[in-house]
Amino acid sequence: MRIFWIGFHVEGRFAFDYLLKNNYLVGAMSLTQVAANKRSGVFDYKTPSRKYYIPFYEVEHVNDSTSIDYIKATNPDLLIVLGWSQILSEEVLSIPKIGTIGAHASLLPKMRGSAPINWAIIKGLSQTGNTLIWLDAGVDTGKIIDQIKFDIEVYDSCNSLYEKVARSNAIMLEKSLPLISLKGRIGYQPIEDDELLPRRKPSDGLINFQSSAQEIYDFIRALTQPYPGAFFYYQDKKVTIWKAGLITSDSSIPVKPSIDFIYSFDNKYCGIGLKVKGGTIIIHEIQVEKKIIKGKKLHKFFIKGDKI
Repeated sequence: MRIFWIGFHVEGRFAFDYLLKNNYLVGAMSLTQVAANKRSGVFDYKTPSRKYYIPFYEVEHVNDSTSIDYIKATNPDLLIVLGWSQILSEEVLSIPKIGTIGAHASLLPKMRGSAPINWAIIKGLSQTGNTLIWLDAGVDTGKIIDQIKFDIEVYDSCNSLYEKVARSNAIMLEKSLPLISLKGRIGYQPIEDDELLPRRKPSDGLINFQSSAQEIYDFIRALTQPYPGAFFYYQDKKVTIWKAGLITSDSSIPVKPSIDFIYSFDNKYCGIGLKVKGGTIIIHEIQVEKKIIKGKKLHKFFIKGDKI
């Protein structure tokens, strides 16, 4: 089969590697640097494409006339779209002979829409997964080709879950492509539907310290790098939390968190403790403007006993 790739996100990297090494790809498309700078989790697909002499195109939007011409010129049997936030037009979807395959990082039809991994953690789910689907004009409504489930553990962040998503993309494609080559558009249409998840904006990362310790911890780990991050304001400065921990307790009384210091003889284990309802949030690394502050240096930035 002749496959054309469309993607910019890190979640596609293992699948892309599999397609390259098995000589499936006739072309690849990603975002221009200007467009990529506005996105989170961007991965370099240009370098491996060049290594394998695959025609590579950088575009502002997949539905532009030039983008469509690039795709048509390769005469693809399949489009594979992994880690791409732009909705494909009907004209683009009509180009490949067999169809267009995508993936959605949830167990469809649950959690349709934007940022499913981030929302799964924020909502406190204990399990999610990844779904390989045929793309159609709807939002995550196409026939399901395959699914893989995985647990959300207390040690997970959006990073570790997207690692599971990335690996499962490759597993499902390796399993499904030989069947598609023989039988065409395999899969089944889900009957159950679900509400669309809302799109998240960087401003949605403001932490509500009246939430429980578990909810705050989930919020932080759902939005950490490569996403814009969960944040609060301290002395009129925006403080983004990149690394944090959790201590749970039986306290159910909301409190206004005050700053305590976490000491260690190893600098990297120093931090800040914020006691909230149901436990304590331990902060290990923050960013203020463009400056990263972590470990013992946190004790110089914050004032012990200050209220947040």
